Amino acid sequence: MVHQCSFPRDIRAQRRFITAAAAAACAVLGAFAASPAASALTLSTMFSNHMVLQQNMRDPVWGRAKPGARITVRFAGQKATATTRADGWWRTALAPLKADATSQTMTVSDAHHHIIIHDILIGEVWLCSGQSNMQYPMTGWFGRKNLAMALAHAAKPAIRLYFVPMLQTNFAGHPRHSAPAKWRLCTPQTAAGFSAVGYLFGRDLQKQLHVPIGLIDSDWGGTNIEAWTPAAALLAQPRLTKDRGRLRGA
Repeated sequence: MVHQCSFPRDIRAQRRFITAAAAAACAVLGAFAASPAASALTLSTMFSNHMVLQQNMRDPVWGRAKPGARITVRFAGQKATATTRADGWWRTALAPLKADATSQTMTVSDAHHHIIIHDILIGEVWLCSGQSNMQYPMTGWFGRKNLAMALAHAAKPAIRLYFVPMLQTNFAGHPRHSAPAKWRLCTPQTAAGFSAVGYLFGRDLQKQLHVPIGLIDSDWGGTNIEAWTPAAALLAQPRLTKDRGRLRGA
């Protein structure tokens, strides 16, 4: 049975984890691994219409463009710039922002391209990750009536959902640069396949904090921790001789 999440009396005590979760979510889809240089301006797939930016921290914005291209990001009265590196990646950051449920627009441009992202909110961004307990969807695997009732009331525009699809990569730990995913408004339809634990947690968190909530669902039932660990970290541990051998042979 899936239970609703419980919280400490002072939810602000968990802010350090929120920041770490936002950074980990960035690593899921946007690690700066070596790759051929890009030409057209693009953004990480973590950036799309209906997204939520983390409040009270420097929010990174990154993507790809022609090496040497000057990138300008404008959002909420701010202007941030970056110069694209030789490998085609660029990265900049916005100054900390206060929570805001007002829909806002971000523009990203270089000398020849212009990207507009609509309906951005500012609030709390949480990474929902793990094995099958986190993967269990709101539609349920065993017809849970309590989940069906919660799903029927899941039209919550202040909550935004991002589902990371299950895509395989090799054991050498090279992360994907993008995935076929985007932020979606929380509705009974979009929440149906989302993590039940993640959604119920986000729903109750939004009730307590009264700020927009962004939930990133990245889970895979039955996976070992090694599959979520960078290859360099595994190779640095002499005791993990078995995994070290598999990595070197990948």
